[in-house]
Amino acid sequence: MTSEPNSHFPTTRFSAVKGLRNADAETRRRSWNALIAVYWRPSYKYTRIRWKLDPEQAQDAIQSFFLTAFEKQYLADFDPSIARFRTYLRICLDRFILKERQSSDRLKRGGDIEHLSLDFASADSELNRLTASATERPDRLFDQEWVRSILVLSIHKFKATCVEQEKEINFALFERYDLGDDASLTYAQLGEQFALSIETVTNYLAWARRQFRQTVLETIAELTATEEEYREEVLAVLGIKLT
Repeated sequence: MTSEPNSHFPTTRFSAVKGLRNADAETRRRSWNALIAVYWRPSYKYTRIRWKLDPEQAQDAIQSFFLTAFEKQYLADFDPSIARFRTYLRICLDRFILKERQSSDRLKRGGDIEHLSLDFASADSELNRLTASATERPDRLFDQEWVRSILVLSIHKFKATCVEQEKEINFALFERYDLGDDASLTYAQLGEQFALSIETVTNYLAWARRQFRQTVLETIAELTATEEEYREEVLAVLGIKLT
């Protein structure tokens, strides 16, 4: 593993975890939006597997959990000295579903509560493609899906940055080479496809990789409360041990 001594937790950056305790309602909502963007899909797949719920039940469970947790500030009591936030959220989700089951012997329908706009259909499609071995450990599946959500969200953010900076070709190269499935693709072939020299392809990809890595670090920083937790999650997502 490589050491990255300058990648410390950005203490002045927005932290969605800390924002849950903020007195300002808009800051709390912004925090929730950031957390839901990363956590709803891992939570949904985990709920389907761990609690053996059908899609309709699991969708209601996730809708109710996040909306109720926001209204009652369930997650504002998170203590980073005890567990990672993602572990704490999963435990809270388990407790919520268990309580719902005990109170009504079934998960309650959503009724007239406000619903979040979440793409459950695509999550179910992904879930159906998983092998039996991949679902043997729901907690491990949750963590794996969390990492995947971090990376997918970071890709979307990075693409938006490239568009804003008029570096769409950098992203196109990155998408084609780093995110593509063709392991035999060479820089020379990329250069031919994009009418660029090999040197230019090399430079554009180097820039893209640096910027994408920075985007991932910023995304992780938003979802952690302390430098220790940040370091742990950077190691989990990128395999980089910060010093």
